[in-house]
Amino acid sequence: YRTNQGGGKTNAEYFNTDGSTSKFIDESRDTQRIRKGITTKTGLEWSITPNTFWTNSVSYQDNNGNTEDLVNYNNFDANRNFTLLNYRLNKGYTSGNDIEFASNFLKNFDDKGHKLTIDGTYSKENDIDSSIINGVNATFPSQNTFGTTDNDAVQKQFQIQADYVLPIGEGSQFEAGYKGNFNSLNKAYDIFSNTNNDFGTLLSNTLEYKEKINAIYTQYGFKVNKLSYLFGLRWEDTNIDINLLDTNNFNNKKYNNFFPSAFINYEISDQSGLSLRYSKRLSRPRGRFLDPTPNVSSNINIFRGNPDLDPSLTDKFDIGYINRWDQVTFNTSMYFENTKNVFSFVRYESGDFVGGTTDQNGNNVGGTPVILSTPINIGKEQNLVWNSP
Repeated sequence: YRTNQGGGKTNAEYFNTDGSTSKFIDESRDTQRIRKGITTKTGLEWSITPNTFWTNSVSYQDNNGNTEDLVNYNNFDANRNFTLLNYRLNKGYTSGNDIEFASNFLKNFDDKGHKLTIDGTYSKENDIDSSIINGVNATFPSQNTFGTTDNDAVQKQFQIQADYVLPIGEGSQFEAGYKGNFNSLNKAYDIFSNTNNDFGTLLSNTLEYKEKINAIYTQYGFKVNKLSYLFGLRWEDTNIDINLLDTNNFNNKKYNNFFPSAFINYEISDQSGLSLRYSKRLSRPRGRFLDPTPNVSSNINIFRGNPDLDPSLTDKFDIGYINRWDQVTFNTSMYFENTKNVFSFVRYESGDFVGGTTDQNGNNVGGTPVILSTPINIGKEQNLVWNSP
């Protein structure tokens, strides 16, 4: 059993075509969530030989919950005089279950760290989310709104990893391994909305997400006198499909990269040391960043993911120093990061309006434009950070 609360504010100023202020809307959000669930797990370990072990386990989770999301809109005219208050209440219900199988194989070739490990997991998760959204305008009841959302998702994940460790002589070690991630998500969603003056609109689609990531790595570490070295290289190949099946909208992201790393440590004394490090890493957009399903808790500020997002690549350089005394430790470091394809959020008018009327030319008069928020790749970002106690 778990509860959590959240909230947020979005204050917006709207303009006329001549650039003058037309009105202000202060939006505040209060969210309360309740989650209930039960988890069970059982497993078995088989000692095949004194130095070979095989462990298997299965776990099951069943959960359900409720969400209440209240969005208040305080409306003001161009002079900041209060004009009206309306609100939007989203009551949601979620239920789901998850089953996972995990297996681990360990082979110790000796007692000096020479070993092989293989891990594999498979899971399947079912989630059903639905909500009823009531929009209430106390000043103009004819502008009341009603809506529903329904999401039915099935996610499958399979991961396999193998690691081989070989100590070589005194103070050196070789490692190599493979890791594969194979995930899929199929989600059907329906979003219905209407006002007292229309028959309503329905937005529906089926999201299909497929992810295949294969990676191999190797690293070698050794020590010469007071210098310790660790050099590594990883190669990853990624193939991701993000499709909207009902509208025949298909997106594919395919890329591969090498990721080198280097760590050098110099032991000044038994109490102090200096370190230099370099690494290259990749950050993939996940979850809601990629999911184009609109979040309509607010009907004037809507979030939607971007399936065309690219991953971010970061080069990091780090220098550190540590000194230990009997009861005091001094540790400081400075690092520089250079990131390409940084993703951030942009907001723009969708072309739709809430409320208002339509003139003879088909233009909306007096309505509130709907603002979409979505992540995009914006370019480079550089950070220089110094950490000290």
